[in-house]
Amino acid sequence: MNTLLNILVLLASIIFYGCSDVIDEDEATITSALIALTDGNCSEAISILESMSDVTTNARWHQTYASAQACFTSFTEITFFDSDVDLIDSTSLTTLGRSLPQFSTSDDMTTATDTDYVQLYGGVTTLISAGGVSTNTFASRAAVFDDDDNQNITLQALYFSIANLGQYFRFFGNADATGTKGSGGSGNGCYMDYTDGAAAAAIGGASTGSCAGAGDAHPDMTDALACNGVVLLNTVFNTLQNIDIPDDSGDLSEVDDTISALITACQGALGGSNAICTMVDQDLCEAEGNAIIQRYFALVVEQIHL
Repeated sequence: MNTLLNILVLLASIIFYGCSDVIDEDEATITSALIALTDGNCSEAISILESMSDVTTNARWHQTYASAQACFTSFTEITFFDSDVDLIDSTSLTTLGRSLPQFSTSDDMTTATDTDYVQLYGGVTTLISAGGVSTNTFASRAAVFDDDDNQNITLQALYFSIANLGQYFRFFGNADATGTKGSGGSGNGCYMDYTDGAAAAAIGGASTGSCAGAGDAHPDMTDALACNGVVLLNTVFNTLQNIDIPDDSGDLSEVDDTISALITACQGALGGSNAICTMVDQDLCEAEGNAIIQRYFALVVEQIHL
């Protein structure tokens, strides 16, 4: 179970929230949930938070709820900074894609429904959809929260999503301890089965490592799980374009420069169907259909993770 270390980003946000001589009922309830989290009582914290009403515009509630979801996993912000962030290597697409599966929590995902993965992804979606926004972007949240709150929500979403992406690359990309795609134990060289003609052409015309085309997908991959990857990768990209990254974040601030050319190429290749190239919504992604999802993976994911 996680301890106080798992909510360092949240506690930092409380500084921005401001001080008051009077703590209202909502603040007291959130504080009770934080105390439960410091004791590793994840379910208790969730129950406390779910007892509240009218939380749509309460930034601390969203951050605390996301931390409560992450409490069920082995992820902690302190481990992320102590052990993982320095592993990020944005020198090239190859070094970037292979660095994320090497995170300390990446091999915790051993099934497609692993709690470590599912709960952390739940935390990501809690944060990016905070405020009941219609599109899960920084700009949309800016219409609901003040800049400090939006920055803090978005920064926490970045840490969660890039750690979650490390799990995703390690498991669905069948990576080994060096992060190399197709070198793990599940037998696949690709993420998806590239039966769509345009997707297959993109695979054939680019450097995609172990992925050669159709018939080599991860056995557990579905459109819904593929869209998890779309949301995670696009969340990282959207976040890095909109916030200032702390100085102690290693190469993290350079990641957007490394992948921006792929996103631009994706938009050009898909033309009128290019919304998926920056999409950060699970339901909207699934609605795009299998062929468009295949094309995104062929143009972006398979070329980042080699």
